[in-house]
Formats: sequence, structure tokens, C-alpha cells
Amino acid sequence: LEKAVATAADAQQLIHKVGDAKVEAKAWQTIAEAQLASEKLGAALWALDRAKKLYTEVGDRKQAVTARLLIAQANFQQAVANEEKGGVEADTQKMVETALSEATDALELARSQGDDAQAAAALMTLAKAQTAAMFLPDALKSAGESAELFRKAKDDWGEGSAHSLCAHIHMLREQPGRAGRAASQAMLLFQKCRDFKAEAWAAGVFDRIAEQRRISPQAS
Repeated sequence: LEKAVATAADAQQLIHKVGDAKVEAKAWQTIAEAQLASEKLGAALWALDRAKKLYTEVGDRKQAVTARLLIAQANFQQAVANEEKGGVEADTQKMVETALSEATDALELARSQGDDAQAAAALMTLAKAQTAAMFLPDALKSAGESAELFRKAKDDWGEGSAHSLCAHIHMLREQPGRAGRAASQAMLLFQKCRDFKAEAWAAGVFDRIAEQRRISPQAS
């Protein structure tokens, strides 16, 4: 990955000299994706900011949506990592707010272009950020809308992921019955995709349901 980043960085410098902003933006995005894979989130965000600005300048709205979604995802990952290590709460909140803002902008831009595939992805990213912010009714709505768009597109894996997220949100709302139904839908869809790891994760919801009902018998 480090070699890939170095190669992309060299290419970006050459492209910048040529003056092709669209190709330069793609180079920055490639660098960012490699940094994200290495969990170098700060470096990825810097590169993504450059890519987003260049895509906006050249009017490439589809790629601008992609850049915004990657920025939202990176901020979400930063927020999770910061919370896990006991970092400053205000920093976590700022990261979540940035993720919410970028995902919302990406969704609006995708919808304005009539791009259902990008809208579905944006809704998923937005739902994750809303969950992190504990805006649970909003998160459930976003995840549900995402599942519907994925279903219309016959994207079983995307729909399964959306139902998995719905199950997680229902658990946070202490609604184990609804969580179980969402998890069951996710499992069936992941079985169709032969993604057994994702299926196992969805199945794990039932262990959490049993534990929640043991602790809170009134939960439904």
C-alpha cells in the first residue's frame, strides 16, 4: 500500500504540471483510498479535500458525491477510533458532525442527478453517522430508504447491509423483535450473495437479542 501511495503521489505531481484538474482529482482520490486502506485517516482526509475541490471545479458531480462519501466515512471512522481510545468528546462530536454534513450534501447531490445507486450509498453513510450521533429515528429512516433503493436495484448485498444496520439501530432502541426481523432479512440476502462472514455477523444479532431480553424482559 505504501508503494501504491508513493506511485500515485508521483503521478499526481506530473498530472498537476500538465494541468488536467479532473485527472489530478482522480489521482488524489486514489491516494486517499490507499490511505484509508492503511487506516491513515488524517492523510486520507487531506487528499480527499483536494479531490473534492477539484471535482467541484471541473463540474464532475458524480465523482464529487464519491469524494464526499469517502470524507464522511473517514470522519465516521475517526470518531469511532477516538471514542474507543477515550479521546476528547468534543473532537468525536466534531467528526460526527462533519460526517453528517458531508453525507447529507452527497445525498442531495446524488438525488439532484437522479442517481439512485449513489443515493443508496449516501443514505447508508448518513444512517451510520446518524447512529453515531444517536439520532436513531432518523438513522432508521435513512437505512430503510437505502434498503428500498438497493432492493429496486436488485443489489442483494447492499440491501442486506442496510437491513443489518437497521437491526443494529433497533437493538440500540431496545426493540429486539424488530431487530430480529431485520437481521433475518439480512441473513437471507447475504446467503444469496454467499457472503458468509456478513451472514454470521447478522446472525450474531440473535445472541444480542437474547442478552437484551435477559436484562430487560419488557423489551419487545
